[in-house]
Amino acid sequence: MLKIMLVDDEPWIRTSLKNKIDWSDSLQLCAEASDGYEALQLAFSLRPDIVITDVRMPGMTGIEMLKEMHLFLPDVQAIFISGYNEFEYVKSAIELSASGYVLKPIRKNELNETLSRCLEKIRKNELLKRSTQTQTDLLLKMLEVLYHQQSVSPERLNEVLTDLGFHTSYMYIMLVRFTAPDQDPESLSALLSRTAASIFSETTCTVFSVSQSIYGIFLTSSKKAKLLAGARSLIRQLSDRSGLDASVALGTEACSCKSLAGSFASAHGGLKLMHLYSSHEIILPGQDKEEGRTSLPREITSQILDSIYSRNTLDLSRALAKLKDFLAGSPSVTLSDVTHILHLLLGNILRVLCEQDENNLLADEGITLMQNLSAGSPQQEILESFCTYCQKAALAPGKATSVTATIEKARHYLDTHYAEEISLRKMAALYYLNASYFSVSFKNVTGKNFNEYLTELRIEKAKKLLSNSDRKVNQVAHAVGYEDCSYFGKTFRKLTGMTPAEYQRQALAAPDLADHRKESL
Repeated sequence: MLKIMLVDDEPWIRTSLKNKIDWSDSLQLCAEASDGYEALQLAFSLRPDIVITDVRMPGMTGIEMLKEMHLFLPDVQAIFISGYNEFEYVKSAIELSASGYVLKPIRKNELNETLSRCLEKIRKNELLKRSTQTQTDLLLKMLEVLYHQQSVSPERLNEVLTDLGFHTSYMYIMLVRFTAPDQDPESLSALLSRTAASIFSETTCTVFSVSQSIYGIFLTSSKKAKLLAGARSLIRQLSDRSGLDASVALGTEACSCKSLAGSFASAHGGLKLMHLYSSHEIILPGQDKEEGRTSLPREITSQILDSIYSRNTLDLSRALAKLKDFLAGSPSVTLSDVTHILHLLLGNILRVLCEQDENNLLADEGITLMQNLSAGSPQQEILESFCTYCQKAALAPGKATSVTATIEKARHYLDTHYAEEISLRKMAALYYLNASYFSVSFKNVTGKNFNEYLTELRIEKAKKLLSNSDRKVNQVAHAVGYEDCSYFGKTFRKLTGMTPAEYQRQALAAPDLADHRKESL
């Protein structure tokens, strides 16, 4: 049954409308309203399919009412009643995609013909919705099949995507893995869909479920940098708003339905490597961490990234020269090793660029270069392409950021989150830096390695708690991030020379420490 609402400030007109409508088995009167405000309240609860309303009413016009109603009932159909001298109102009604309008005096045949057109429009919309839902369900099944590395018909996939209005020139697969999610799959899928739709609002985005902890996102976009920035934002929002730890593997660009399987394969490869990374990581196409490969010295990695961070082209030139010397002076380095090293460097450079400016067009070029590294070009050629790209990155417009500033941000984060489960890899991922580079930079800036700094910070916080309260030792241990009270005691004694209980007794008994407590409070 389709529900009709009548809206007019004149009761006799509403009565006239009721008498002139050909009520059938498929139509029912759900409500009458004397003005726009009353109509909105009734519509919110009764949700009519059709509203027949006067365009001119005291307080709120029918046009204004429909605009408001469309905010919560976007598919509601409207038939406007107007006088001969109300052309501007009729024009506005047409712009609002009204199903029709009837001129006063109201003729029965004209009203029912307009109503018939309205009913036909509703039926067509319903068929379109069902067709769209069917096609969407089919697309989700196809994406799940592709994830499991089985084949689907490229022609049929292209047909489904075209029917749904998707562009098939720039397609990507993004796989999201959650670490120990405590939400049920349906809720998690809905949360991811809402978050992804908000972040990737400028692109076409479809979320599909693979398992309880792995989900896929199908995206169509020509802006690669936006995807990388979006992945970064997705991880942060899931963590900040919902307390979920997630990592993302981005597949290669697919320019046709035939090549979409390749995007799945590269994202799937990244998914397999996620156990080698911390959560909050973004794994880009071609990125790997195979054992036994020749690795670049941390010093060179740090110098390249820091010079791009600070836009220092002179230091960058020196660092790139060291990179070339290292590769030239290592006879055992293969083309595969060079590709691997440059992949890792490029991944970190892209994070730097997107952190400073998510609209940085140079990031698109970097993602393309990363995909082209595996094309089998000569070693010297790919090395020169990489060095040229680095120079462009250092000259790119955008705010220069020193690694010192980033480490200071990390220190501030530790000062407020020290009680949480924190690791070096998690912190590096939070600021989109390579873990080794973050470790070296952290020690250069603070003079201490990461674990040493965090341990001392936690013990200092514990000392304040022990001095300022009569909390039990196990409570203090948990309050500063230690689950194992015994380990906390050993660490505390190592740094202070006494047990937590001894320190607390001494602190509470010492007048000078009592004064210190008052000041700290």
